[in-house]
Amino acid sequence: VPPLPAGVDVSRLSMLSFARTVRRLPRFSAHGLDLSRFEHVRDLQRNDAGGFAAFFTLAQRLVAGGAGCSPALRAVLGAARLVAFAKPAGGVRPIAVGSVWRRVVARAVAAQRRSRWAEGLRPVQFGVGVRGGTEAMVHGVRSLLQEHPDWYVVATDCRNAYNSVSRGGVLRAMQDFDPALLPFVRFFYDEPAPLRYAAAGVARLLSRSGVQQGDP
Repeated sequence: VPPLPAGVDVSRLSMLSFARTVRRLPRFSAHGLDLSRFEHVRDLQRNDAGGFAAFFTLAQRLVAGGAGCSPALRAVLGAARLVAFAKPAGGVRPIAVGSVWRRVVARAVAAQRRSRWAEGLRPVQFGVGVRGGTEAMVHGVRSLLQEHPDWYVVATDCRNAYNSVSRGGVLRAMQDFDPALLPFVRFFYDEPAPLRYAAAGVARLLSRSGVQQGDP
């Protein structure tokens, strides 16, 4: 597990970014093991100022690396519901759906640091902090092919990428790219996380690689 580089302060989450993220949460998103949905978080914001303030305090602690959070809370927030989707051509696509409370915090962090990430990743990506990124990529490729008719475009895909990516590699990349967020990412990914699959009874698995759905 890579350590936090010397002289780097952990990231700080602002209430403004957090509240804006909650107001913009989509409806009907999948729930985690506790059955909570984004609608519950929005209801908390609208109807219970004290409860929402407590959630924001928890979010700040998580972003700072989970200071003061118990191992039991870490296990609850790190666990996920495992869903298996049948692929059209055969096979199964497994998706780990984590707690919405954790996903809200991750969304707020991503919104707050969008500009920094877009600047750091430019010009090799069109998915982070780039408005209309898909359209820009398509039109850019078309223009290049018109200028260079002898060029070719190769489309590739990684098999089961989200579930098989190295967590050590993710943590090392975070250390290099945005080290202030390393404590937040490490809180959830430096130990195996429990997954529960309930299609036929309840099976408990440990996730040792990959990332969960909804983690930016």
